[in-house]
Amino acid sequence: MKVTIDLENLESIVQTTLEQNSREAIHKALESVAQREVDKALENDVDEGINKIVESYIREYLVTAKIQVGNSWSGEGIKEFTVEEYLKSKVAEIFEKQIFSVKSKDRWGDTHTETITFQEFVEKHFDVEKYAKTYLERIAKDVKNEVDRKIQSLLDDAMRHTLADNVFTIVSASETYQKIQNSIKLLGE
Repeated sequence: MKVTIDLENLESIVQTTLEQNSREAIHKALESVAQREVDKALENDVDEGINKIVESYIREYLVTAKIQVGNSWSGEGIKEFTVEEYLKSKVAEIFEKQIFSVKSKDRWGDTHTETITFQEFVEKHFDVEKYAKTYLERIAKDVKNEVDRKIQSLLDDAMRHTLADNVFTIVSASETYQKIQNSIKLLGE
């Protein structure tokens, strides 16, 4: 048995195959990059478009939708408002009376509504004393350190001046100083 392989055109087959594979790989890579960029651009445009549509829908709803408020059994009668008018009246009422209703959960997880003032709300959610105390303590510490530094500086200067005067008095009273002083007087004459 004898097998003969003719490889004369092997080079052209390999070259043709490589060219086709290269074209396909480049085409797929370009297609992938283009698709990614188009998706990114469309996503931004779609998100922006959806946000505008939702915003206009909500604005239109607030201006046109009607709600009924009141209790006909208590003799108040039922009043009809747009959502926007009702929200404005409620906000005005909250600022006028300075109280509002807050929902909170108790330790069993049950939700209940309570009416509180602005001051009670602030005191409940923000520990003003805690913030003021730490701030005031920091300021007091800074002032104390500054006063200590200035007192130490004044004491050092006063001691330096007093010691210099005392040392001069001691030195000027010595016999050696007197001789030097007399010698200088004689040189000046």
